[in-house]
Amino acid sequence: TSVTITSTINGLSPVSSTLNVNLATGKSVIVAIAPQIAVSGINTLKIIISDPNNGIDANTDNNEIFTSFIVAPLLILPYTESFQSATFPPANGSGIINPDAPETTWVRTTLAGRPGNASMRINCFDYGADANGKVGQRDIYKLPSFSTNPYDSVALTFNVAYRQYPDVNDSLNIIYSTDCGQNWKPAGYSKGGADLSTVNGTITTSFVPSNASQWRTERLVLKDFCPNNIKNVVIGFESVNDYGNNIYVDSINVVGFSAKRKNAAIVISQPLSAICVPGFTPAATIINLGLDTLNAIKVIYRIDDGAEITTNWVGKLAKCDKTSISLPAANATVGTHIISVYTSLPNGEADQFTQNDTLRKTFSVFSTAPTST
Repeated sequence: TSVTITSTINGLSPVSSTLNVNLATGKSVIVAIAPQIAVSGINTLKIIISDPNNGIDANTDNNEIFTSFIVAPLLILPYTESFQSATFPPANGSGIINPDAPETTWVRTTLAGRPGNASMRINCFDYGADANGKVGQRDIYKLPSFSTNPYDSVALTFNVAYRQYPDVNDSLNIIYSTDCGQNWKPAGYSKGGADLSTVNGTITTSFVPSNASQWRTERLVLKDFCPNNIKNVVIGFESVNDYGNNIYVDSINVVGFSAKRKNAAIVISQPLSAICVPGFTPAATIINLGLDTLNAIKVIYRIDDGAEITTNWVGKLAKCDKTSISLPAANATVGTHIISVYTSLPNGEADQFTQNDTLRKTFSVFSTAPTST
């Protein structure tokens, strides 16, 4: 009915706790143990159980377990990878996700590079169907994780080379993860077949780019980290095999763009798009997208072309934090109206990014008076 669990990472600061369980002989249960701090690199977790039912364990040979895990270091931006080192994937937290291992996946090659003499390649020319006779296998080369602080966007550029096999459409997708690669989302780049090709026409032999003109530079931007509460990001290069031809990637560059020091955004939460009473209380959400902690800001609203109503908000919002506020009560006649809400003077100074300071919302007031029949 009870057991003591002691855990330690790398032999440091062991933590013990006694858990109450109701476990019959031969059964198992999943329990949560006390949180501990790991370090970047390889870590060893040791767990010991003792004192079953506050007594002595008759068999202590199975009371300890060890496991090793890796905490990848955070990527420091700007980051460049040109695959000139023979180590692949690079020993910096990069990795390969190959669900059908040991089948074909991303590898380093010295057959071609842009601008160097090496790149990474997936050999779709020889990547045949799986055991069920199907293609479409997906392989991911992932970059190390990076923190979004202090950035509000990052730009990814890379060089790609591909020549289509006739009537076959291998693909390359750029994806990203916010949970260390457990789940992936599209990043806005997905090309295949003729769209991916960097050389006109098709070819029936294994493609190797022979000069710089057979490469193309691609660029995309990841942004909106604060509004989506994204703290860390992993970028992945995902190939989709169609048993066609080889895809080459080189000269990966990731550059972060820092947020402005003072940048507040506003979201209108009240009124709703349709209300049934002329009197209502406008409400808004303030979001701090700047680097500085937001301590004060003016929030102004007006209905249609009416008078401006100002609220002086005072509080404390760290970067990416948000708060909801109620504004002074308003009245509107039956019909359709526009409420405009905007912010001004964060921390008593000029907002350095005014494009997100103003929002307008259309709403309608409906009469609740009974209709005559």
